[in-house]
Formats: sequence, C-alpha cells, structure tokens
Amino acid sequence: MSEPVFYCRNIIKCYEGIPVVSGINLDLDTGGLISLVGPSGVGKTTLFNILAGVDLPDKGRIFLEGEEITGIAGRVSYMMQKDLLLEYRTVLDNVILSLLIRGHKKKAAREYAAAFFQNFGLAGYEKKYPRQLSGGMRQRAALLRSCLQSLKISGSEPNNPVILLDEPFSALDALTRRNMQDWFQNIVKGPSLPLGNRHLSAVLITHDVEEAIILSDRVYVLTGIPGVISTVFDVSAPRPRSRDFSLTLEFAELKKTVLDAIEK
Repeated sequence: MSEPVFYCRNIIKCYEGIPVVSGINLDLDTGGLISLVGPSGVGKTTLFNILAGVDLPDKGRIFLEGEEITGIAGRVSYMMQKDLLLEYRTVLDNVILSLLIRGHKKKAAREYAAAFFQNFGLAGYEKKYPRQLSGGMRQRAALLRSCLQSLKISGSEPNNPVILLDEPFSALDALTRRNMQDWFQNIVKGPSLPLGNRHLSAVLITHDVEEAIILSDRVYVLTGIPGVISTVFDVSAPRPRSRDFSLTLEFAELKKTVLDAIEK
C-alpha cells in the first residue's frame, strides 16, 4: 500500500491549557478527497490552521509527500469560505497572486494561469473584475488561485498539490452549489488535464453531510470537546458520482449513519 500524499499523526492542540483537538490522524491519498464533518465548536478550523502550517500543534506531526511540514506555511493551499478576491484586480491578476508571492514574474504568471481558465469555466473572464462574476464563478476563481499556490512550476516546488477547503460552497444557492459540486468532482479525480497531469488532492470541511458523501472517498466525523475523530466512513462508490447517487439506498444509509455518529 502506497504512503498517503498528505497525512497527520496524533495532532493535539490546547489553548490556555484547555485541549481543543486531541489525537487527530488523517490520511489523504494522491488524487483523493476526504471530508471533516461535525458540530460547530469541535475544532475543525483550529485543525485546518495547523494542517496549513499557520499554527503549531502542541503535539503531533504533519507530512507532505513524505517530508515533515509541521508549522511550515505555504506548502499546502488553504481556501476559506469567502472567496477573498480583490475587487480592484482583474480575475487573472487575482488568480496569479500566489505565483507572484512565490517570486514569479507577472508576465510568466499570467501566461501560466491563463491556460487553466478554460477548464475552470472562466474562459473569457480574464480581464473582468470580481464584481462582474456570479457567486459560482467567483468561487471557481478563488479555487484556481488556491490550486496554483501549490502547483509545481519549477523543479524546487511541490509536485502534487494539496488543498484545504473550508466550506467553499456554503455561501452559494442550492442550485449553484450542486453545479459546483458536479464540476469540482471532475477537477479532483486523480490525474487531470486541467492540472497538467498532476494530481489535485483535497481535504474538505463541511457541515453538509450530503456534500461530504457526494464528494469524498472518506468521511471523518469530528466530535466532542476536545474534538476527536470519533468515526471514519469510507464511501465506496467511484468518483466522480452522478446525481443519481444521492437517490441510492447506499447514499441514504450512509447519510443516516454519519448523522447518527455526529449526534452521539
């Protein structure tokens, strides 16, 4: 069995001596997607800050492609609930921000990023401003920006990008959200042309159990104070999943089981 592309071991974090999360272990395979679900206040965002390297755990270690990255920011991408697009920059210039921060020249960054616009449903909007985009398109732009943050451009940079998604679709209306889920499944499915035959792998926080089951290979249930992984559920149906999957007995039974685990 191959080693996960991204994983953490025994993550513990306390604030003012009070444990917030304890004993957290996660495994993300190359080209995979795992979800974290659970009630508010169990430490999901705290855990994401640690996984992203912007906060240190009191105990535990985090690895990317076999290399320890505990406390090192910028090695994995982090997309928050709000798109955080800068209204005074064009869509293209918003998308390339992470490339500019990494020291790439603006012209080269624009050329590199523009090649992804077709696959992200943004072709023709390169010179538009965020206010001219729909909610779903803004999220696509934010996701592309996050993906480019950890894409390998030179030999010294990460190869297989990992992205942390903190409820990226929660602000969208129901129809747009479902369309975004369908689209996102085709971006995160192993080797994919939009990412130059690289694997995009993702960890998703969501309060929507249906979304977790539709998108994920594995659903981790985080419960309690401090937050612990109380249960892990594998979703056996192959990705990408059709909309009919949500009408199956497998989906209904798994949804009930996950909900029961959250409510224990």
